[in-house]
Amino acid sequence: LLYLMKDRMRDRGWKFWKAMAGICYVPFHSVAVVPLIQNYMLDLAADPANGGSYGRIHALLCIQFVSLLIYRWGDWEQTNNRGRTGGVRQVLRRQLLTKMLMMDYTEQCQYPGSDWFYAMLENVESITVDAYWQVFSITQSVLGLTIALGVLLFKACIGGSFQISAIMPAVLFIIITPISGCLLWSRKHQIDDYIDRRMALEERWVKICSWLAGHIRSAYTFSMTEMAEVDLTFLEKSRNFLQAHWAARDFSNDTYWTAQWLGDITNLMILAWASFMYYDYESGASSVEYSAGDFVLVLKVFSYVAKYASKLTKSLVSIVKGSRSINKVARLLALTENKALEEDEEWANKDVEDSNEVFDPSAIVFKDVHYDARDSLQSIPRAGEGGSEDINRLGMMASLRQTAPFELPLGKIVFLKGGAEMQRLTVLALIGKALRGKGQVQMPRSEKAILLMSAHDNFPDMKVKDNFEINGASSQFAQKMAQAFGIEAHAVINDLAPGKKSAQSILRCLMRDPTIVLAVSPWTSVPIDDQEHMQSLLLTWQLGGGKTALEGIAAAASLSESHEQIADSERAKRTKMSKRAARRTLIITGEQVPTMLSAHPELYAVCDISEAFNLSEQSCGSGRHSQGQPSDSDSLRV
Repeated sequence: LLYLMKDRMRDRGWKFWKAMAGICYVPFHSVAVVPLIQNYMLDLAADPANGGSYGRIHALLCIQFVSLLIYRWGDWEQTNNRGRTGGVRQVLRRQLLTKMLMMDYTEQCQYPGSDWFYAMLENVESITVDAYWQVFSITQSVLGLTIALGVLLFKACIGGSFQISAIMPAVLFIIITPISGCLLWSRKHQIDDYIDRRMALEERWVKICSWLAGHIRSAYTFSMTEMAEVDLTFLEKSRNFLQAHWAARDFSNDTYWTAQWLGDITNLMILAWASFMYYDYESGASSVEYSAGDFVLVLKVFSYVAKYASKLTKSLVSIVKGSRSINKVARLLALTENKALEEDEEWANKDVEDSNEVFDPSAIVFKDVHYDARDSLQSIPRAGEGGSEDINRLGMMASLRQTAPFELPLGKIVFLKGGAEMQRLTVLALIGKALRGKGQVQMPRSEKAILLMSAHDNFPDMKVKDNFEINGASSQFAQKMAQAFGIEAHAVINDLAPGKKSAQSILRCLMRDPTIVLAVSPWTSVPIDDQEHMQSLLLTWQLGGGKTALEGIAAAASLSESHEQIADSERAKRTKMSKRAARRTLIITGEQVPTMLSAHPELYAVCDISEAFNLSEQSCGSGRHSQGQPSDSDSLRV
């Protein structure tokens, strides 16, 4: 509640206080002004000889009319100044989206998209619906009960001295209200448990739906038994959720009804007490004055006591539900961004590293690198009904431990071999800092590495040309590059054939102009007719100094030259310049050296990770990278 009040006060400023003033006048008008005006008007009308007159009645009517106008003003102010929850929803969702984009690969696997999706969809909705308005509702209810007590005490002592019979309604109010509060407090922990269980089970079926919605294009590959399994799994999760939902709903409703029953019993007791008091006074059995106005006032005030007590109970139950959602969203927003922490630490130690650490500026050097996928899985524990039962695996990543020196040359094409495919991919991910491991992967600070995915996920309805321009290409350059590979520039990326989508993914990566591209067999999924052109393009990018070389290609026809011609022309051009003049680095993996490289051994180096990471018992050389013609074992040893 305090968090929401501070947030609204900071966000809305004076508008918050204007809305609060309008809301707070509602109980003042209903509980104080109306009952007291009715009390005096009935007394004046019932006893004209004792001060009653048309003038006084008109004056009371005018007072109530003015209060009604203020009431209408307050209603208008709170409606226009309290803030629209739609804006609050989108602000929170944008914060979650921004945070999710800051997570690295390991963190995204441990907190998958379904967690963020549920938080954006349901938890944010609960915050705005179940918690946001309760700031005003609870304030209004507490103020209404306080005013009711003040009115009762005012009527009890208006004669100048307290009388036991006149103060009985206030005493009854003071007794009943704490009982209601204690009852609600005693059930708070049970309410917490019911709501937590309901939200946890709801998140499970939402996870199935969000997964299926994100992979609907793969649904045609499901067998009938797999489809049936998905359906049965959803039914099971839905059934468990419904049971938890019914239990939480019944317990919450029981809490409301308990408070309402206490209010109704209190009204019954006050009705009996007021009737006996009025009867005794009218029959002459009691000398304590008790008029019809007093009778109506007490009944009116206690009807609002029951109303605001019930409303307060409902608001407190809602704020409990909202607090669970606030905690969930806050937990996601407060996640440590390990990538950012590593960058901060790297820059903080920059001077020390520059003065004490000397490493080869022409190579990527691995120093005591150790990556354990199991440690990464446990680095951020997830709270769920079954503990860490929902922790996700890290996909195609493997555990590695460096046992020998290992480095990769810069400014060349590096063919990475040895080990299994997932182990080579892990090495690429460590270079690209998609994974965090122990030890150091050293490279010059000017190097910018991008891990190339075979098929990049894109925004819905994102067009090829728009995507190229977002990543730094000019409109003309984007158009030509798309045409060179037979891609319709205005086609939606998600509608492309798989091969064309892979070609688009490679082009998109090159337009970001990295200095290092890390890829797993980048052209294998490209259409056969375009593979040679793609190899020529990558060779031009690597030798020619990045995107600038690609922009220098005059027309798409230039890409149709054979890769031998491009390599020869670029090699001749580069012999006149420095040996490492602005060349890029392309690190690829696979089972055999690509065709475009086998004819030009001086352009590439083959590096084997087997010995450096203790992946096999076969000796793999001296530990330095080599280049040139492959050896008898068809590899250049590390």
